[in-house]
Amino acid sequence: MSRKVRLTRVTAIHNIATHLKRFVLSGPDLADFPSGQDGAHVKVLLPHPGEALPNLDIKGENPAIKRSYTIREFDASNKELVIDFVIDCHQGPATDWAAGAKVGDYLGIAGPGARKLTDFNAGSYLLIGDITSVNAVNGYAKFIQP
Repeated sequence: MSRKVRLTRVTAIHNIATHLKRFVLSGPDLADFPSGQDGAHVKVLLPHPGEALPNLDIKGENPAIKRSYTIREFDASNKELVIDFVIDCHQGPATDWAAGAKVGDYLGIAGPGARKLTDFNAGSYLLIGDITSVNAVNGYAKFIQP
């Protein structure tokens, strides 16, 4: 899988629940983002507090803050990547960023990484997870044939 680093911009924010925000990210750097990766992970590259842009030089001095997130969906025709952030349950760089983020804010994306589940030949599946794994379950469910 590609580990390319891309700059994106928040184009929409949807409050899914009091503790869950859905972010739609877009930008020209997503033109070559691979399709069919729902449920895989990306590294989200956050700007440091007080900065508007994340440092995309991940091996350079003072690189962006990195956290792993699961892809909800990717719309290649519109170059839109959707990622959910859990908020209000704890504090941390990503949670704090998501709680205060606005449309127009920037976020870096590295990846996607490989899916953890790739064999869909079993007769049935039981997928269980907490709120942070709902997008992985959603992504894998698209590949399971009834």
